[in-house]
Amino acid sequence: MTKTQTSPKYPVGLMVKPCSDNCVGACKYCYYYDPGKGKHAEALLPPEVLRELIRQYASLALPAPMMSWQGGEPTLAGLDYFRQVASWQKEFFAPTLHLQNAFQTCGLLLDEDWCRFLAAEKFLIGLSIDGPADLHDSIRVDKADKPTHERAVKAYRMLCAAGAEVNILSVISSASLGRAADIYRHLRELGASYLQFIPCGPGRDGRGHTGLMIKGEEYGQFMLDLLDAWLAEDNHCVSMRTNDNFLHLYFGIPCEFCQYRHGCMGMVTAETDGSLYPCDFFVTEKYCLGNFTETPLGELVGNEIHQAFFRDTGMCHRSCRDCAWYRFCRGGCLRQRGGWQPRGKNMLCESMKMLLAGSFERFDQVLSGRNGKTPNLTRFFADLVRRYGWPRESKLKPPPGVPLTNPRG
Repeated sequence: MTKTQTSPKYPVGLMVKPCSDNCVGACKYCYYYDPGKGKHAEALLPPEVLRELIRQYASLALPAPMMSWQGGEPTLAGLDYFRQVASWQKEFFAPTLHLQNAFQTCGLLLDEDWCRFLAAEKFLIGLSIDGPADLHDSIRVDKADKPTHERAVKAYRMLCAAGAEVNILSVISSASLGRAADIYRHLRELGASYLQFIPCGPGRDGRGHTGLMIKGEEYGQFMLDLLDAWLAEDNHCVSMRTNDNFLHLYFGIPCEFCQYRHGCMGMVTAETDGSLYPCDFFVTEKYCLGNFTETPLGELVGNEIHQAFFRDTGMCHRSCRDCAWYRFCRGGCLRQRGGWQPRGKNMLCESMKMLLAGSFERFDQVLSGRNGKTPNLTRFFADLVRRYGWPRESKLKPPPGVPLTNPRG
């Protein structure tokens, strides 16, 4: 009788890069593309190897397993490849266990068959659209240097028509600055209600994209402009990932986003050669955990290299020690620290201070009803108070004009 592997002491999701950095797009800010095509040049993770990976992952017996499919462009693997994936998942995971699949794509290869499959198998889709056509097409082009916005929008509409759950992913670059309201309006006009905004940051060499990286206080101002657009719409059914997590910080609720948690959540990444890494931003030799074709996945997760990565992410710059905002920002993602140094200064430090202070101030106004312009959000915030308690303990100081007693009595 074989010994059952025990679950790691932290949650582990599995990200699979079935095509590595191979892609149909040629985005000018891609952090993952490797022009040298080093050891991950294999065109496809072999199906028999992928089947074994799924079997090993299922054997971890995690309470909330999650598989994320990214690239490059995962649709390059083909629809039949993912039909096999769905079949193997049904083979190895208990039918009573809720396995979540996430799938990130530029949408250029999606057709109606793809969309029906993704909807039927309940994949959560992350579709990349950076904003209006002029902005999107200035950065997100295909291999022939042709614009992609029209095709991405068509993919979004096909996914929605098929009944798939879709999040829009937008990268914020220097080209996005000053256009937060335009971008928000465009995505809402498409009908999108689940939005994620990701700051353009360093590539996997740690040096970054000097012309497109967002820096200084630019990120903070952009995100506050987005928040203002959300407040102006007064619709709590519109979800923005960063905003949702800041609301969690404000009310003292555990965050979903790894950057605002006490350490990374453990989304390990598998490459096409079988190598495993602690995060898809850190597919580097330093943090290679090993190879699951040689060592079982359950032994690689949580090994010494993995623990070293967790220690690195838990460090911070010396200036963070006495900073009142540290308990919220946690010193920033290791990727955002200068030169990927564990004790490096967060490149978005000033942005984060601005964004946290500005967000909490706006949340104060909504909760108190002082601005008079967000009646729907004010009722939504009041409901959060009833569920989670008064947010005073989550903040640096009580907001002026807000009663100091708990409204629940």
